Amino acid sequence: MIGGVADYTMHLAHHLAAEGHDVGVLTSTRAEPVEQPRLRVMAEIGAWNVLAWPRILEIAREYDLVHIQYQAAAFDLGGAIPLLPDWLRVRGGPPVVVTFHDLRVPYLFPKAGRLRQAVVRRLAQRAHAVVTTNEEDEAILQAWGVRLLAFIPIGSNIPVQPPADFDADTWRARWGVSPEDWLIVYFGFINRSKGVHILLRAQDRLLRAGFRAKVLIVGDRLGASDPTNAAYLAEIEELVEELNLTDDWLMWTGHVPAAEVSAALKAADVVALPYTQGASLRHGTLIAALTHGAAVVTTEPRVPSRYLKPQHTVAVARRNHEGDFARRLALVLRRDDTKRRLQRGALEVAPEFDWKRIRDQHITLYEQLLAER
Repeated sequence: MIGGVADYTMHLAHHLAAEGHDVGVLTSTRAEPVEQPRLRVMAEIGAWNVLAWPRILEIAREYDLVHIQYQAAAFDLGGAIPLLPDWLRVRGGPPVVVTFHDLRVPYLFPKAGRLRQAVVRRLAQRAHAVVTTNEEDEAILQAWGVRLLAFIPIGSNIPVQPPADFDADTWRARWGVSPEDWLIVYFGFINRSKGVHILLRAQDRLLRAGFRAKVLIVGDRLGASDPTNAAYLAEIEELVEELNLTDDWLMWTGHVPAAEVSAALKAADVVALPYTQGASLRHGTLIAALTHGAAVVTTEPRVPSRYLKPQHTVAVARRNHEGDFARRLALVLRRDDTKRRLQRGALEVAPEFDWKRIRDQHITLYEQLLAER
């Protein structure tokens, strides 16, 4: 499976298994099954509807608890999984933990209206424990009166492990970046919420102002969970033509191994992440940039974050404002002291996203929950 939630789940599963816990991952038939000591990936679910419930219960009874990694788009925007804790309670299943990767609502059916949020709220309130990964969701879940709520940030899906022979200048030269050029790296899918159009228009402003600013877009262009990505990619391709951003100035890696992503993040002058809804700990791409000690230019968070400190951990521009984003990029590119301050700030918070720390926080939560049973 391609996508941030899938990568997150596999990282967490591997770390739990390595600590001696038996882990089963029940997922879509689009994934590849895995059979390893203490880790089993069962790619069995063709559709996430009520017809999947009996098989989920059958597997769940082999384990001490069920942990749902919830994102509406990852479950076909349906209502079956949000109601799963209720059904498992009725059938005498194990306790349920839910990690909300966001609180976006499922589609359900036409004109579902307020019922969409009610279903997500029901999932949070009927779970035995809830994990939130970011401050904006934490505030909402607290207001909903969730019984046992743990704040555990997501980790980076990209280890800080560039190729063994990595040299930043050599790697940049391979992409046609000369010593006189600035390298701006964007990492992630081409999704409207990621603001790629803002980055490209900001790049155009920089080029017109005389900056030799090259943009490298790193990673697969389309994810597996959002069907709108393809339409947005077509818009981006039209914008590239409109702005005449030739291959000399805009490069695409396509899907590359994690080591190559790590190399790009290490070699960048700036990592640019212009999220249209604001920077958030929901974004694994942001976490990856921070753990690599990158100088990050992003957009202002909607909710103050204990980790994303403006102009210290990250440089922030106004949301959906290409001019302000271009100005922030120019400031970091021009001033080495600003760049170094951001790099130091990123490395200060990086330990919060270490996978061993995240594993231990989950184990503590699991033990607390099971001790109450």
